[in-house]
Amino acid sequence: MNAVAKDSGDVLADLRVAVLGQLEATGRYSKVSVGPEPSDLVIMIDIVKYAKVTTGERILVGALAGRNRVGTSVKVVQSSTNATVKSFEANGESAAHPFSSESGLSDAIREVAKQISAAS
Repeated sequence: MNAVAKDSGDVLADLRVAVLGQLEATGRYSKVSVGPEPSDLVIMIDIVKYAKVTTGERILVGALAGRNRVGTSVKVVQSSTNATVKSFEANGESAAHPFSSESGLSDAIREVAKQISAAS
């Protein structure tokens, strides 16, 4: 995983955990791992869009503060041939309403992880 967008390194670990959890939950893979272990497929994720709305901004300006956003560019590569099997974008955003239960950054991350898992 690479943090390409400005300040997106803040969510790198959270996105990694969310994607791994979603991939394991699908049951389509016999093993999901991080690191240099041998594997059939490698999923490469670049965070290319990132916007964080702080709690203070949410309190001060409410829905006008906007949404938390995480956008990724994803490539699935076959390890043995280094051939790209699939490439796509996955984007997540939170609700903008300050009283919504899904207005946090974690909601945008969860949405991206679900899309990556479904498309992989």
